[in-house]
Amino acid sequence: MITNSPASSTFTPSCWRRALSFLLVFAAVVAVVGAIASSRQVAIAGPGGGAGPSQSNKIAPWVTEHTTNGQQAEFFVVLTDQADLSAAAALQTKAEKGRYVYSALLNKAQTTQGSILQWLRERGLEYRSFYIVNAILVKGRREAAEALAARTEVARIEGNHTSRIIFLNRKLSTRHRRTSSAQQQ
Repeated sequence: MITNSPASSTFTPSCWRRALSFLLVFAAVVAVVGAIASSRQVAIAGPGGGAGPSQSNKIAPWVTEHTTNGQQAEFFVVLTDQADLSAAAALQTKAEKGRYVYSALLNKAQTTQGSILQWLRERGLEYRSFYIVNAILVKGRREAAEALAARTEVARIEGNHTSRIIFLNRKLSTRHRRTSSAQQQ
């Protein structure tokens, strides 16, 4: 039998935890970069010679479809101003990079979302602020989405899609139940 003593082990559970944390931060950075690239593509493709997207082009078709006839829907208000994380590459340790990215994302959200959050509070709309991608989840009607899309600090309005997982392979779950019950006897 092979055993590793704690003194000779170089990869402890805390190292796994750090590695997983780094991967999660990396995934967040990739999501932010994707959101920035996507919002810039929308702005470039907008009418008026690149002056920016019109109000109707900012609203995703899903939001328009789910807010017909006065219905409410959840949608993300993605802000144009996103945090610049490029300076994190110059930092030496993962901890420094993580602190820098967290601080930059949080500060950007706090400095850019204030007027929109105030507008939402004044109208009694439900919302939740997000800092990883500088966005706000709002529950509202089409009029709210259109008013938010008209604001210059808003890049786009995206729907909050929900998905259901459907298990198609019933034989597998039946076989698993038979095997489990046979093992219990």
